[in-house]
Amino acid sequence: MSKMGERPNESTSQLTVRDYENIDHFFRVVLTRHAAGALHLDTAIGSLAHVISCLDSGNIDEARRWFEEGADPMGSEFLSS
Repeated sequence: MSKMGERPNESTSQLTVRDYENIDHFFRVVLTRHAAGALHLDTAIGSLAHVISCLDSGNIDEARRWFEEGADPMGSEFLSS
């Protein structure tokens, strides 16, 4: 088992180092925007829960789309930039 913050070996994970960088950025953007009042708590929770659910169910491509594009279920652009 890896330590918190440590990336697993790419040969044993479906996620790449780039995926982990995108995950970190996605979570940082969601949490920062919520803290700044620019993102409603329910939307932040829903976005994080969605990508966690994608990863848990093995839907890596959908999770990657969210991490790379900053998509949200309502189709708004709140995570872009």
